[in-house]
This record gives sequence, structure tokens and C-alpha cells, in this order.
Amino acid sequence: MAEPFSVSISVRGYETDSQGHLNQAVYLQYADLENTIRYYSELRAGDKVEVTCAFIWGERKTFRIEQLIRRTDGTSAAELRSVGGLLDLGERQMMADPREYFRALADDPAVIGL
Repeated sequence: MAEPFSVSISVRGYETDSQGHLNQAVYLQYADLENTIRYYSELRAGDKVEVTCAFIWGERKTFRIEQLIRRTDGTSAAELRSVGGLLDLGERQMMADPREYFRALADDPAVIGL
């Protein structure tokens, strides 16, 4: 499996709730898609985090995305697991092989595990 893609993010003040904690909906913004979130530690305005993203490709129409949000000291803040797929808007059906579509778009398919 390829190394997960990651990006560094600073938690912004407007992303926090009235108690100063990162709002739960912002975890979804950081991760883009979501089915399951496991929260491990709170995040507050100004915290520096790294968000990883790994694609796990199956043999069918869907794929999984696994993401980890972690503080710069390595402490996990949240883990997100998603299921994705691509909809053919003309056919109104899921694409049979989303890997091929993503492979054609990617400059470096290895970054997304292809």
C-alpha cells in the first residue's frame, strides 16, 4: 500500500465552538468525506495538526478512504473512515471501476494507491 497523503493545517478560531473546541463538522471539512469518526482528543484554535489520507481500493464500485488527524507531537485527535464511489451522471449509476477514472486524472497515481 502507498504511503498516505498528508497536509498540515492550523486550527482556525472560527472553526471552534463556544468552548474553544474544534467543531465536529470541521473534522468533516478536514477529511472531505465521512462515515465514521472516532474522536481521541480535543483540538483548539491555534493547534497544528497533520491530516493523512489513504485510499483503499477494492475490486468493485466503491473504495474506502482512511484519514487520521494528529497533532504535531503525534497524538491522535480523530480517525475517519469513509466509503466512496463515483456516479456516472449520464447513466445515473455508479462507475464500475473508479480506479481507472482516478488513474487517468492523477499526475502521480501512486499518491492515491494506484
